[in-house]
Order: sequence, then C-alpha cells, then structure tokens
Amino acid sequence: MEAPSFDYSKIAPNASEDADLVPRQPVIESASASTANQANDSNFAYILTGCVLGGLAVFTIAFLWLAFGVMQSAVTAPYMYDHIEESHTDSWDDYSSELEEFEDQLWNEYHSSHRYA
Repeated sequence: MEAPSFDYSKIAPNASEDADLVPRQPVIESASASTANQANDSNFAYILTGCVLGGLAVFTIAFLWLAFGVMQSAVTAPYMYDHIEESHTDSWDDYSSELEEFEDQLWNEYHSSHRYA
C-alpha cells in the first residue's frame, strides 16, 4: 500500500493559521440594513445601558425618598389651625358691605372711562 498524497498547491502560501477556510457569503447592502458581520469587541453599549439604568434608579430612589418625607411630615405635623383662637375666625360675610361698595366704585370708574358715543 502506498502512502496517501496531498496536493499542497491549493493552500495559499501566506495564509494565517486563523484564516477562515469556509467560503464567505456575499454581503448584501441596502439603505437600511446589511448582511455584513457588525459585531465588535466594544463595550460601549453595555456602559451606556448601565449609565442610563443607574440614572433611572437614582432618580427613582430620590423621588421615593421625597414622597416618603412629604408623607411623613404631613402625618406627624400638628394641624396648624388647631391653635387659632375663635376671635380670629372672621368670615367674608363680615366684609360684604365693604366689598359691595368697592365693586360699585370699580363699575362706576369703568363706565365713566368707557363711554360709548
């Protein structure tokens, strides 16, 4: 039996060890997409996603902390109107005559300055 022979002329003389020996598919380009391999070793997308999610987490925590503080102060603060004396409970009815006089004065001034010919 003879030893098998191998044709070395089909191997490129400068081919690297990592050369892809699989025939490559043609790259199809269009206005919005491509079939070319677009993968790279960049971690930019991971860093950007982490920063955005971290910012959202900090914003959410700050908002919840603010809401908790507002609710806590609203619940624990004494009601501010409990200490007002009864003598200070004036109503608008006490000033009704003064308000009517003021309203009449405003109407008179308005009509005297806007007379129609």
